Amino acid sequence: MSTSFLYQNTQIRDDIAARRTAATAAATTWVESAASLKSPRTKLATAIARNRELADQLAQLRIENEALRGRLLSH
Repeated sequence: MSTSFLYQNTQIRDDIAARRTAATAAATTWVESAASLKSPRTKLATAIARNRELADQLAQLRIENEALRGRLLSH
């Protein structure tokens, strides 16, 4: 199953976005509260991990954007 198919189906796309948002929010809350008790080095590691999460999310959004752009151009 291709990624573009998943993102072309609005119901599936909305479900993916909702699950991603819920998982990210839960992870961010836990990481932020845990990091507040740790050293600056741990906070840096946490920030780097969050940066990776955001980079992954950006990559997914770019794929979605490309799929949607393709749909617009094909009509």
